[in-house]
Amino acid sequence: MNPWTLVTIFAIAWCVFALLVAIICIPAPRGRDGSQAAFLGSILISTAWVYARIVHRIKVEGREHIPDRKWGARGGRGLLVVANHTAGIDPVLLYAALPFEPRFVMGEDMRTPILEGLFTFGKMIYVDREGNPSGAAVREIIRELKEGGVIGLFPEGHIERPPERVLPFRDGVGLFVRRTNALVLPIVIDGTPQVDPAWDSLRRFSRSRLRILPTIDYSDSGLGAKEITEDLRSVILDATGWPANESPPRVVDGRVLYEDGVDALPAPRNTE
Repeated sequence: MNPWTLVTIFAIAWCVFALLVAIICIPAPRGRDGSQAAFLGSILISTAWVYARIVHRIKVEGREHIPDRKWGARGGRGLLVVANHTAGIDPVLLYAALPFEPRFVMGEDMRTPILEGLFTFGKMIYVDREGNPSGAAVREIIRELKEGGVIGLFPEGHIERPPERVLPFRDGVGLFVRRTNALVLPIVIDGTPQVDPAWDSLRRFSRSRLRILPTIDYSDSGLGAKEITEDLRSVILDATGWPANESPPRVVDGRVLYEDGVDALPAPRNTE
């Protein structure tokens, strides 16, 4: 067996073991704010960081732009974390890089039984990518932001294919900002494993990089929801220097169909 494969298996097994131990050992330890949830959150972030460092050799730039928030803290203005979408590993890398817990918005078709426990702990908000997001999902996102929570969103709605081309942003991102007055924290992700299926990136090595950009406050911008969406996409396009891909994929019967009509991905890049 390839020695790198053994290292990957060990790293993932160690992280899963550490998280299970933390959950089993509750309720004794407490977080800084006295809550069990905060303690579990700190364990989750630490575990994700170890995994990201070993398997994906994560590099984080722009930490000075991260708002000063504790894990699980609420109140004040909401925060919308907006990132481009390169691989299934993207949410884990964001967990590793940020000192707080975003509630991620995820396509219903991306749910997988092996990760369901983690999705439940993270209080994922599911949307139907085959049609328009349900009213319940939209209301939950808006409620979370209005109460000062953190939402993590990949506004492209799909993984970028071909790689390093930014898909159109869905209009919902601007609506959430306009309706809640939330601050926006844009993040650029690159260097992740380009593999199929998306979750296969969890067991592949990479040299992933996150670039955290300055927060954006649209409260006095006078921009409408659609204009905010377009502006956020331009921020990601300018930061990456990648071309725009104006042909978003479709989801049909749970399959993601890209422009050429198939859901096969290009051959993996050499990430080792």
